Amino acid sequence: MRPLKYIVDHARRYWLETVTFAVANAFLVGVLGVNSHHVGLEAWAMKAAELAAFTLPPSNFYPIGPALLYLPFQMLGIKAVWALFFYFNIGLFFYARICRGIDNRLVGRMALLAVLLNPYFYWIVKSSQDVVLQFAVLTAALSFLIEGRLVVYSLVALLGSVVRSTDIFVFAGLAFLMYLRERRAIWALFPALYIVVAVFNFAQYGSVSPSLNGGYNIFLGQHPLYAVAHPHYDIDYFFEHEGHSDPRVLFGIPRTTENEGQVDVRYRDLGFSFLRENPQRFLYTSAIKLENWLFNFEKVPNLSGKFYLTKDQRGIVVESVRSNMLAADAAYIAYKIIYNLLFAVALFLAALAPRYALGNRYLPLLLPMFFVAPVILLTFPDTRFKIVYEMLALPAILVFAAEAGSRLTAPRTPAQV
Repeated sequence: MRPLKYIVDHARRYWLETVTFAVANAFLVGVLGVNSHHVGLEAWAMKAAELAAFTLPPSNFYPIGPALLYLPFQMLGIKAVWALFFYFNIGLFFYARICRGIDNRLVGRMALLAVLLNPYFYWIVKSSQDVVLQFAVLTAALSFLIEGRLVVYSLVALLGSVVRSTDIFVFAGLAFLMYLRERRAIWALFPALYIVVAVFNFAQYGSVSPSLNGGYNIFLGQHPLYAVAHPHYDIDYFFEHEGHSDPRVLFGIPRTTENEGQVDVRYRDLGFSFLRENPQRFLYTSAIKLENWLFNFEKVPNLSGKFYLTKDQRGIVVESVRSNMLAADAAYIAYKIIYNLLFAVALFLAALAPRYALGNRYLPLLLPMFFVAPVILLTFPDTRFKIVYEMLALPAILVFAAEAGSRLTAPRTPAQV
């Protein structure tokens, strides 16, 4: 009877987590039924196969981390959809662990249930090639950070930096901030570990970056017609379809695995030349990007379908429009109205009570989108790039908003009146 009693006791103790997991997985099953895109993780099958054959992938356009995480499933012949559910539930586990650690039980429960409110998160988890992996690894890393398990955090952070390359700015920023706050040598562990990765990448691919697509993204984000494309259309397809971003057209050379580092440098240099030739345009688009990054109400891009720039760059072609996203888009807008209101309250409290904010152990959950913001000003703020940061910020936003509410409603002493 002891095993049965153990199960019953834990079912009672973790009933809300159990219900949340069941509903979240049901949402994902529902998305699998209506989202016609392939499971995004399938994109890593070839790279994982190269690793399984003990061969280093010749291309580093995308970082190697997702292929490493997909490798066990590739070797065992398990379909990508099961890898999707595995890593999705790993992320949910650590998210629930973060929420359970919140001292205010009501706030903790609200934060846990909030993971069910973002419909676009479930859609993009299925179709993106790395969002579900970023969700699993970044959530695990920040959970270990909050718990003070800093060696484990640093190791998971190293993996996270090669899953989504922009997360290197998250972990570097956290290491710098935490060192300033605590003056402990342990915060140098992640930078020291990443130096090893950087040396390997430089020797193998000619760059210390986790991936070789940063220059291309700067080119898109600084393009003179950026404001025509974004935030309405998929910016990659907008410029790619008629060859406006083709390296053969721009530089007279094709992109190959042998020269992708060289091509990325050319994209970067061209993007910075766009910036230098019109600084006013950069300031204007940066303001738009920052607003879309921090306080968007619609998803970005906000039109579902395929749109592209004509050959002569004088018109836009509507190739296809998807209308089956309207209900989900409306639900996302409703969610973001509440989210942005609470986010603003949290930022207001942090500005008025910086000592409280800097000392709060949930502050790291709120920081990733700010650490990545400078990169976004150079590139572009698609919602898929920040969807995980947005989800992870929820517990911190609710903790800060609850603190603001308690301070506003606390009875004042005669001296305060």
